[in-house]
Amino acid sequence: MKPTATYLHSVASRRAFLAGLAAALGGCSGRARRETPTVTPVPIPDVESESGSISVDGSRFDASAPAPEGVVMFHHLDETAQQLVAAMPSRELFTPDATAGEMFVRNRSADPLFVNLDWRLLKYTGHRWVEIRSPQVGRSGIFPVDPGETWTRPHRIEGVFSLSMLGPGRYARVETVRFQDSDESHPPVGALFEVGGTTVEFDPGRPAKIEDGVARVSFSDASSELVFERTAADDPTELVPEAVGAIPAFRNSIPSLEEVPEVRLRTISVGVAAEDIGLTTVRDIDVELGEPLRVGGRTFRLRVEES
Repeated sequence: MKPTATYLHSVASRRAFLAGLAAALGGCSGRARRETPTVTPVPIPDVESESGSISVDGSRFDASAPAPEGVVMFHHLDETAQQLVAAMPSRELFTPDATAGEMFVRNRSADPLFVNLDWRLLKYTGHRWVEIRSPQVGRSGIFPVDPGETWTRPHRIEGVFSLSMLGPGRYARVETVRFQDSDESHPPVGALFEVGGTTVEFDPGRPAKIEDGVARVSFSDASSELVFERTAADDPTELVPEAVGAIPAFRNSIPSLEEVPEVRLRTISVGVAAEDIGLTTVRDIDVELGEPLRVGGRTFRLRVEES
């Protein structure tokens, strides 16, 4: 499905997954179609950007580099046109030895600009852009950037959205901006960057309670449970590790599959939790409850049970 101008997640995938959830609560459902997703490797050159904002001509990405649609991207900027608003990185390659940089949001207009503190992060899988979604406590609000000014904000690959480290691959950082007293929204602005030589790990924020071969994680006293069942499969649907690990319910549940064959997650809405899993697939395909999924070396199936 073609992505929208605001790079929203696939609506069809969300509906299909929720339909599977409803079927699981009332009976069984299945599907014969399978796809074998693969991740296209992204080569990581050994060239680092200079300190400070790099020039568009100095970008490691050319105009053909895949980028989220509907976003004014740094490597697409035409400096001769003097774009009014732009996001400009100080670094486009991050490694374990170079984990931090800066992102500059520039305002060349004659009007005040407002930048949302709640920025977005997406990863390219070789097939599509997947948003790494996570609650950002305390990050609501906007920051003003006066005409002719540039706002500098940290840009790093450590401690991002509760992930200890981003894994290797290509990412896009996207900033939401708008002009004061404007009824029209300004397109988001962003920049690509690559990460190499790292590994991504799930770091549970709370220990699961393990008893009789079952791990239990509770976020509420709801009556429904989302059950992760370890399994073996030849062609599981691959998930994006960062997108899964950034969601607290999964970060605290899935790692326990290394110790026990079954993990039970009790949360206020198993429907939302199940839908979130469906949004993290490497390929833009529909998944249903019961289909084998794989992330971080763990293969499992999902089901829903009522207490």
